[in-house]
Amino acid sequence: MILNWLKKNLPDKFWFGFTLGIITPFIAFIFYWLISYPGLSFAKCLKLIYIGAYYTQLMSLCVIPSVGLFFGIMHLDKYRIGYGLIGAVLLYTIVNFALKMI
Repeated sequence: MILNWLKKNLPDKFWFGFTLGIITPFIAFIFYWLISYPGLSFAKCLKLIYIGAYYTQLMSLCVIPSVGLFFGIMHLDKYRIGYGLIGAVLLYTIVNFALKMI
């Protein structure tokens, strides 16, 4: 029933998938912060990650839910949303690669 509702009501637009793909890693990072560092403020958590120099590894880890979302969207036959999700993942990949080169 939920799948039918999603199939009918999700707009099959590239921008919708791209926005989903950009927001999903941020949500994954917030869950990571809340689970791993419950006593730290968000700013202190970011500082700790920067000092430890594992921000690129964490960025790669936080993009994984976007890939899972892609497969769920493909199950609904919303291909343009899937293209947007892949576009966002590629953007994160390019940024991650650039950060590793610095």
